[in-house]
Amino acid sequence: MAYQVVNEELQIYSCSIADLTLKQTSDFLSQWEDSASIGQLTMFYESSTGRLVLNRDNERYEQFLDIAQHFLNASEQNREKVLKESCSKRIEEELRVLNGCVKDRTFKKELKRIRNNTISDKYSDTLERLYREDPSCFGHFYAFIYGMMCGKREERCKRKKYTGTPQNDTQEGGVAA
Repeated sequence: MAYQVVNEELQIYSCSIADLTLKQTSDFLSQWEDSASIGQLTMFYESSTGRLVLNRDNERYEQFLDIAQHFLNASEQNREKVLKESCSKRIEEELRVLNGCVKDRTFKKELKRIRNNTISDKYSDTLERLYREDPSCFGHFYAFIYGMMCGKREERCKRKKYTGTPQNDTQEGGVAA
């Protein structure tokens, strides 16, 4: 694929319609109404690479590049505001693509953080048993709750160690972990 880097920090790239593969063209057209042409493509997001790709052949390329850069640089609160207040049907699809891009990138960052954290050996037996006992969705929920409990315990131990004072294991209005 012959993508050109437009903004490396924001992972924005551009391509020409001629750079698209037959599969990409077919996939895009299958998502649109029957009368649509591939020349109408403004942008797309590649989840596998994290790239936002703009069609540099589109007559509004510069406008969409400006919108993409502002949207991706905006705070979460400002992006939500733009999505709620956008009255222009002309860029509704582009905002949907940009919002999906942000959500996918955020998910991948969080997943990387999760994978970089390890579970202490003293908790791993319980976690493994949770999965064996209930491999359903609830098993995952219980594993999450257990992880939260373990994290709270570890933080309490750290506070206790640094302050030298015992910490109460229950929080007001909460459940003991």
